[in-house]
Amino acid sequence: MFSEEVRLMTNIISGIIIGVSGPLILSLVILIAKNIKRDRGAHNRLTEGLVALQKDRFVEMYYKVREQKGVRLYQRDILEDLHKSYHDLGGNSYIDKIMDEISHMPTLD
Repeated sequence: MFSEEVRLMTNIISGIIIGVSGPLILSLVILIAKNIKRDRGAHNRLTEGLVALQKDRFVEMYYKVREQKGVRLYQRDILEDLHKSYHDLGGNSYIDKIMDEISHMPTLD
């Protein structure tokens, strides 16, 4: 008789735990998914901002080397790094033509 009561209580407690933990786990999964989605959106906006800054810096340097009628070695290195990073972050082909023009400019001292 005692073991029947223990078994019955165990089943009741197990049912309560399962009944409570299922929705709790589901709520946690939903909360985590929402945070991931929010973070992904913030990451995308940061990436887009970085690409825009790289494009701006690239164009600014382009006008400087065009005015100099040549590119210094350190400027060429910076422009090549910006060009690669710009594309790695999803930038379009906007700066490819400019980079091609820079690659044909003479290297200054």
